[in-house]
Amino acid sequence: MGGHSCQAAHVGVVIQGSMTVAHDDGSEITVHAGDAYTFAPGHDGWVNGDIEFIGYEVTVSAKNFGAWSTANT
Repeated sequence: MGGHSCQAAHVGVVIQGSMTVAHDDGSEITVHAGDAYTFAPGHDGWVNGDIEFIGYEVTVSAKNFGAWSTANT
């Protein structure tokens, strides 16, 4: 793990490939196609093998519509 760890949280699902994430506390998680995941802030990650990693991430901070609207009412 080189450099600074990522300080963003990630929530998503793996479509293709495999990825391992190591957290600053020393814990590791490996996710594979079909897995849902949550990575806490303070992590570094890498793709395993030669298969391209494809995942879809859910972002909460970008929601500003409908029931999630932050506009003053």
